Amino acid sequence: MKPLEGPVNSVGGMIEQVTDQATGVVDNAEQSAMSSMGNGSKLLSGFAGSSGSQSGQAGNAGDGKGQEKNSGKGGQEGGKSQGGGDFLGLLKSGVHTRLMTFGLMNIKRLGAKVIAAGAAKVTGVIKKMLTPKVKFRLGAEEHELWVEKGKNRNVVMMASGDGSDIHMHEEVDKQMSKDVKSEVRELEQSPESKVTQSRVQKVAYGLEAGSKGEGKDRDEVPETLIEHGGIAGTQMWVEANPLTEKGPVGFPPKESCPGWGHAQDLNKVQDSWVKGHLLNHHLHGPGVAWNLVPLNKKNNSAMAVGPEELAKSMFKEKVLYYRADVLFHSGKEPVMYFPKTITISVGEKINNKIINKKTYSLDQEKPPESVENVTYNINEIGREFLRDKFGIPEIFAKEIIYVRDKYGRKAGENGKGRFDNFYHLQDLMDKYYTNKLDTNTKFTEDKLNSFDNNLIILEQNILKNKKLEVK
Repeated sequence: MKPLEGPVNSVGGMIEQVTDQATGVVDNAEQSAMSSMGNGSKLLSGFAGSSGSQSGQAGNAGDGKGQEKNSGKGGQEGGKSQGGGDFLGLLKSGVHTRLMTFGLMNIKRLGAKVIAAGAAKVTGVIKKMLTPKVKFRLGAEEHELWVEKGKNRNVVMMASGDGSDIHMHEEVDKQMSKDVKSEVRELEQSPESKVTQSRVQKVAYGLEAGSKGEGKDRDEVPETLIEHGGIAGTQMWVEANPLTEKGPVGFPPKESCPGWGHAQDLNKVQDSWVKGHLLNHHLHGPGVAWNLVPLNKKNNSAMAVGPEELAKSMFKEKVLYYRADVLFHSGKEPVMYFPKTITISVGEKINNKIINKKTYSLDQEKPPESVENVTYNINEIGREFLRDKFGIPEIFAKEIIYVRDKYGRKAGENGKGRFDNFYHLQDLMDKYYTNKLDTNTKFTEDKLNSFDNNLIILEQNILKNKKLEVK
């Protein structure tokens, strides 16, 4: 088989040449590279399997030694003249016709191995894959999506057979929603470390949704849907699914929540408790009891810079999923109304699937069960405090603060009014309801009777419970 070494080496050399040329072209354009490699494959296939070549060579082999003598220098020169352009011609001119008959099968096998080696080399360069392939469907057809490293940018590849740049699929490119196009652009421009399978999956979901007529651009985003359940003191939850820029207007706390009175007692010793939203008011969360829990300031800040900041950064551009679950401390009132653990999940919602979900867990220690000798000065608190802590009716609490600030004794020229004591408060409120403080008021007898009833509640808190004082 020694005479085969020259032709075989030539075969190997040409394959390497084709491969090197192909890989060079790949750096500029993948299609050109594949085309070059395809031509090389055809040449090998033509040599190894062409029926015309085989029959021609077999016929010539019968000529014997006469042609054998002419296969030396002249044949080599012929090989040189053809070597730069025709791969098959190089083999035909460089291999003795008699050896073509006996060594054909060996060369076929060698050619197949070299093709495989060359193709592997080209594939390795072309497909410098940054992500695994993600399967998805457009109608009845199954496709794959992945990202490869290109020369000047990443290339988002799509394939149902051979892969190509997603922008080469004209119908798909034309039907992409703005959101999907934005995700594709981000993948194309991101550094390799930021190109992930989950981001490719997101594009795939978006393409599927678009093919089903479910893809939504920003002017078609769904309305935020907020649901809640559970009971304070055991477990409760609030969920926004979906969460988008469209939705009801959220607002700060306007209602009390179970346990808040005890939190206010604790704040007299150390100001560390707030009424915390489970769904932030900037994310459409209302300031009502089912969305509020006593939360220490540390955890309130952790929610602000964690799940809430993440959701706020995305919900105006994407469709999100947001859920908060609360487990409470065991024990008796009021401690049982304080959260032990709050778990918040935030994710993106595409094609009714939640992806890129991130979960936060906040633990909160059990608060003290009692606070001794804590009192509240009615001259230093507001309407909400009177309502939430002491059960003073909303309208009466509002009118007490109004009369105090406008008609109470002033502490300096620009200071707010103050009541001197409980009896001073009682006297001013009586004059107010009998229309003696403000000539524009027209309170009726019913209003005055209502004041008498409400005053009893206030008096119990001041004179009996000794938690509220006027000084």
